[in-house]
Amino acid sequence: MMKKEFVPEVDVPVYKKPYLSQEIIDILEVSSVQELHWYNIAANDNIFRLAMQFYQMQLESSVEEALKKLDISLEEQPKEEWIALVIDATGVKNGKDVRCRLNLQMETSSELTGTVAAEIARQVISSNRPNGTYWAYKVLPIDFMNQYVFSNKHDFYEEKYVEIKK
Repeated sequence: MMKKEFVPEVDVPVYKKPYLSQEIIDILEVSSVQELHWYNIAANDNIFRLAMQFYQMQLESSVEEALKKLDISLEEQPKEEWIALVIDATGVKNGKDVRCRLNLQMETSSELTGTVAAEIARQVISSNRPNGTYWAYKVLPIDFMNQYVFSNKHDFYEEKYVEIKK
């Protein structure tokens, strides 16, 4: 059953669904992360249901066919858009147990997607990387998000470290 829940750093209750992708599995295989939870969330239950329907349909038919089937339903939805990426992690930094929270919130995800795509293209053109398929995190500089300039007054990126007292 879907029910609204509060999640860290999002001001309104949202619908959430656990999500596991190959990218997440790949990151876990090459890192020291011991536990990872990923959720897709939506503030609007209609959008959430449509996303789940789209996922099911594209398993049975092409992405284009699935989009055509959902097109009418999508046109009836509100045009508000936002994106929030929240990473809440615990670990050891400088010998101390810490909790780190990274929070990225934007009014439109298309701006960030376009910026990431452009930066990846720039990095590829300026390097001697052999032809192939690469994950964005393997191409982008580690401090890329720190350099990102948000264009809307409500967009922000925040990083907080808090020492965990035992």
